[in-house]
Amino acid sequence: MQPSPGLLKKLTAMFLVEAREHVQALGSGLLELSPSADREAMLPIVEKLFRGAHSLKGAARTINAGEIERLCQKLEAGFSDLKSGQCLLSAPALEELHRSVALLSQRVDTLEAGLPIADCGMRNAESGSKPPSATRNPPSAAPPSAIPERQSAVPQFTIRNPQSAIRNEESVRIAITKLDAIFVQAEEMLAVKLVQAERASELRTLASLVAVRDRLWSESLPWVNALRQQVAVNSTSSADGKDGTVGLLDLTTRLLTLLEQDREHTAAISATVAGLARSLASDRRRFDTLADRLLEDVKKTLMLPCSNILAGFPKMVHDLARDAGKEIQFHLHGTEIEIDKRILEQIKDPLVHLVRNSIDHGIEPPAERVRRRKTPLGSVSVTITQAGGKVEIQIADDGAGIDVAAVKAAAVQAGVIAAGDVARLPDQDARQLVFRSGLTTRREVTTVSGRGLGMAIVQEHVMKLGGTVGIESVPGAGTTVRITLPLTLATLRGTVVRVANREFVIPTANVARVLRITRASVRRVENRDSICLDGMSCALVRLAEVLGLAAGPSAGDLSPELTVLLLDHGQANLAFTVDQVLSEQEVLAKPLGPLLPRVRNLSGATVFGSGRIVPILSVPDLCLTAGGCTQSAVPGPAVAPVRPKRLLVADDSITTRTLLQNILESAGYEVQTAPDGAAAFNTLQSDQFDLVVSDVEMPRMDGFALAKRIRTEPKLAALPVVLVTAREAKEDRERGLDAGANAYLVKSGFDQTSLLETVRRLL
Repeated sequence: MQPSPGLLKKLTAMFLVEAREHVQALGSGLLELSPSADREAMLPIVEKLFRGAHSLKGAARTINAGEIERLCQKLEAGFSDLKSGQCLLSAPALEELHRSVALLSQRVDTLEAGLPIADCGMRNAESGSKPPSATRNPPSAAPPSAIPERQSAVPQFTIRNPQSAIRNEESVRIAITKLDAIFVQAEEMLAVKLVQAERASELRTLASLVAVRDRLWSESLPWVNALRQQVAVNSTSSADGKDGTVGLLDLTTRLLTLLEQDREHTAAISATVAGLARSLASDRRRFDTLADRLLEDVKKTLMLPCSNILAGFPKMVHDLARDAGKEIQFHLHGTEIEIDKRILEQIKDPLVHLVRNSIDHGIEPPAERVRRRKTPLGSVSVTITQAGGKVEIQIADDGAGIDVAAVKAAAVQAGVIAAGDVARLPDQDARQLVFRSGLTTRREVTTVSGRGLGMAIVQEHVMKLGGTVGIESVPGAGTTVRITLPLTLATLRGTVVRVANREFVIPTANVARVLRITRASVRRVENRDSICLDGMSCALVRLAEVLGLAAGPSAGDLSPELTVLLLDHGQANLAFTVDQVLSEQEVLAKPLGPLLPRVRNLSGATVFGSGRIVPILSVPDLCLTAGGCTQSAVPGPAVAPVRPKRLLVADDSITTRTLLQNILESAGYEVQTAPDGAAAFNTLQSDQFDLVVSDVEMPRMDGFALAKRIRTEPKLAALPVVLVTAREAKEDRERGLDAGANAYLVKSGFDQTSLLETVRRLL
């Protein structure tokens, strides 16, 4: 199946925008590498370059740019060898990588010039000459006269005039960067809208206070008037008037006059304030309408149909199926649904990975399908549906399904989970392991898959967009991946809750239910609180504990009922107790800034009309963190504190040592450190610890030797040991486990959550 010329032109234009970004990122990343630099420090950069080459390779395949795809495959293999330590970053190797990126840039420029890649820039390779050295702007291999002048360095977007249905020429070309700037300013009007709402509330409060004052004066006037009359009577009955009643009568008369005048002024103030409140309310309604319309119209200019990124998928599936010798029928549904272009741009690569996985891992060869009593023709589908402010993308196939046993075996081999724990892992939890970086069931690396990277990229991209991803699979029947995303990025409906006297915003799209339950309905199951909802058991966790805000019971714990939010995270539903649900409102989500690129359990923040900065919670992070929370959601009487577990951290890097110490102490552990393995072993001889976390490469005694020494000591033989190292080769993992380590964590994919989960499991 070949795309039409018009479609191919459109796909190529989209690819060129993406390719330029990837090539620029590759070139910039290579400039950060140095043969003399510490390998551990270079690993994050190599990982980023590896992923960039991997993504560009998939995009090149979409438009059948074989030469670009092969160059990306070569780069990807080189970065993979650097990651695994199979080759060193020498000066010649780095120069070769620069030349490859420069040649890749040439190929992209050639494609942009509209010339066949096979005819341009290949003569050097065929004649045996070396590729040109890397430069910031590599020269094109085509003659200058053959390359059209670029109009702009940024992608362009077209806004049509309402009359364009009749006269198509009535349109303008505007750089997307300018539209983005307008969109940001339009979104800021939401903040003004919230401030106006706050001011209107303050004015209503003032009006009510003035009204109360007016009522109090009105109630006091009859009493003052009665007092005046009584004084007047007493003054008349007095024989000589020398008893002071005449003076008192004069005072009460003056007081009554002042009160009446004050009442008139109060009534005037009340009328003025009420008028201002009405005027502000009217102005606010008009402003809200205009702001909402403007924001909605600007949003529409940046909303694009999903077909913009899915148009090339049929050809990609056709080519992949042909290369794999498989017969596949591809279905697309809901491509007319429009999503924020920023989300579309970032979700394209994950969708490519998932569809390629369905073809390579899921669909069986025709002969195998016939043997399993299936039709030779396999089915892969992408279905997009919209519900409210969310969109769900479902990628499904009718292939072999996920081999849970193979996944568990690969997880053990990769050091993701210990062999003793894998047997107790439920199948559904085992399927989620496919999202772990470096885990693959492929024994060989192909141009399509085999490096264990694609599914990790999927989860990473989706979570950055504030979405969720879940996977379902039936052996022999197929696999379905569901991705849930917001329609837009910046504004969202948020549920405002109070926890431990602090306010937080939870995206309403992730709030399945809000309910009140009795404490008696909470049951303790497998050391976790749970409640029964719609006939199914659901884990119950205190949100304060997840956020680390309260270690013990709070005043709200004395209430006979609990306020519970049931949060929806893909297939997982977790219930969280909060002190109070305050409101639901539209908020403007803001990132935390470059100094806080990643804060656990937070996705951003918003500013309320009162000026208060309120954090926005990340539901995926909350559900992940909740897995380690076992404190009861219904605390009873205070009990004696339990001694915290004592941990020993051994690492020759003071930076890494301090980082690990802070992470573990924040989780409630008591931590002592040692600068190397020998010092750690001496400390173990004189003090008692519950677990050891050690680096591998250390002076005097490395982590392997430390683990062996611990296992040979009778009193330390049962002490859990966790190795945290930059060595990620299979042989190093096996050596660490053979030495007696209970877990082996790689720093290149280090995440504090995985460390804490491992420590909790071993304790």
